[in-house]
Amino acid sequence: MEHVGAGIQGIYRDRLVGADGRLIYDSGWSSNTIMASFRVLLAAFLSHDTTMIKHPGHLLVLMVGSGDSAWDTPSGPTAADPAGSGLLNPHTVRVRDLQLAYLDEQDQETTVPSNRLQITATIDNRIQLDNPYPLREFGLFVQFADTAQTLSIVNCVRHRLIYKTASDTLTRQIRLTF
Repeated sequence: MEHVGAGIQGIYRDRLVGADGRLIYDSGWSSNTIMASFRVLLAAFLSHDTTMIKHPGHLLVLMVGSGDSAWDTPSGPTAADPAGSGLLNPHTVRVRDLQLAYLDEQDQETTVPSNRLQITATIDNRIQLDNPYPLREFGLFVQFADTAQTLSIVNCVRHRLIYKTASDTLTRQIRLTF
């Protein structure tokens, strides 16, 4: 089989801001893992498969997890296995209020559809996590119509420890290029 183009690629950035507006942490842009189920999602969209996708407006959620403390080494965690099915140690919270925007070639938001999508999640005091909550992983998930409550992971990141307190705001930006 011939493969053309670079395929789906993703990067992410975390910014943690304290209640006083002070920047506590900025990860900078780093690669994330595109999961195998992402390709299933794209195929379902392209084929208009209504047995797989019933409510595309409520399709995407972000979940966070505490991961594994072994990831806090200087070398950090290994990337998630693209064939994986979820987070290692997920929190029950699901962030559904995600902002999606197309990006142009200069990373500016645009209303013109493009092959670049930015997903922004804000995790603030409205999101009930243990205080402080150890963050080491996150994933974008979709809910296919035929799986009831089961979510399928389409994008995953494992990272070193970030402690988020109840008063902190974590903004996660995920950029996907198709």
